Parts: sequence; structure tokens; C-alpha cells
Amino acid sequence: MNGKIDFVITWVNKVHFVTCGHLPPWLNTRHPQLNIVKHEDFMPEKYLPTFNSHSIEINLHRIKGLEEKFVYFNDDTFIIDHMQPQYFFKQGLPCASPIMTVLAPRDPGDPFFHYYINDLAVINHHFSKKQLRKKWFSLKYGKLLLRNLYLAPVYCFYGFFGFLNFHMPNSFLISTFKESFRYDMITVNERIR
Repeated sequence: MNGKIDFVITWVNKVHFVTCGHLPPWLNTRHPQLNIVKHEDFMPEKYLPTFNSHSIEINLHRIKGLEEKFVYFNDDTFIIDHMQPQYFFKQGLPCASPIMTVLAPRDPGDPFFHYYINDLAVINHHFSKKQLRKKWFSLKYGKLLLRNLYLAPVYCFYGFFGFLNFHMPNSFLISTFKESFRYDMITVNERIR
């Protein structure tokens, strides 16, 4: 690690650095809290080689030594200030901002749109928005609360249409990954390829 993680997120037990094998020259690979994980260390061989981030992300739960509660930082995310664990987990559960949106594709060939549609199908199949209705309307969301209020009448009668993607670090539970894998193996296999 470059020292930054040591000082701004001291509560982290281990950093699993996922790579196809390339390592930046500044990385202290001997740091005791760093685990270098190559794709072949956790991904099924039939999906390799891959440079598809969705394929990699959907297999993160297979990383040996990854704790039940983990935070995923994509390769374009940097830590620039202190972060507390409460930013990512409260009462043992991942924190998220469920800000609703309507997906509007611009390019029919955009693979990300297809990923979102597949994800929404899985979410709508397994989860009911009624279970967490109070969480959709929180003053903590600031101006974004207006988006949820505006879309509420549509969401009351139909499933989820989409969520605003903040492209920030995300907190997860390994058990959620495993459960999704168990229920939707066909969808998962199509996404990995």
C-alpha cells in the first residue's frame, strides 16, 4: 500500500488488491495487510481471461479471506480523507442511498444498460420495495429526496425501474452475493461471459 490507506482507514483489517497480474510500482506488496489477488485465484477458469469489471465484481465473494462485511473500491476510486466504518455499515448492514431513477438507454449497444436491466430483473424477482418503503423517503437524501417523491406514484404499482449510480465505494455482505448466485445462476453465468 502507499501509506494513505494506513492513515485514513485504520479500521480496515485487510486490503485485497485484485489484478490480472499487473502491479503499480508504488505498491508495497510486502505490507502485512495487503493481499494480492490475481483473477485466476478466485474466478472459475472457464471465465478467464477477463477484463470485464462486471465479471470480476460478480465473483468477489470467492476471494479467500474476504470477510463477510467488505467494501468494494473500483480501480478509479481514491481515498483522500478519513473514513469511518459507519459510513459503510450500520447495525451490521451495508449502507446505501436508494435514490430512484428511470433508466433511459441512449445507445442500443451499450453493455451497461443490459447489465442494469438484468440486475433490475433479479432485484424485482427477489425483493419487494414495500418491505423497505420507509427507507426510500429520508431527509438524509437532501435534494435527491425529491426524485424519490416524484417517482413514488409509479413505483407504488410497479417494480424498481432503476437506481441512481453514484460510482462510489460500495459496502456488501458476502452472504448477499452467495444468495444471488444461488437464485440466479443463469443470469449470473450470462453476465460473467
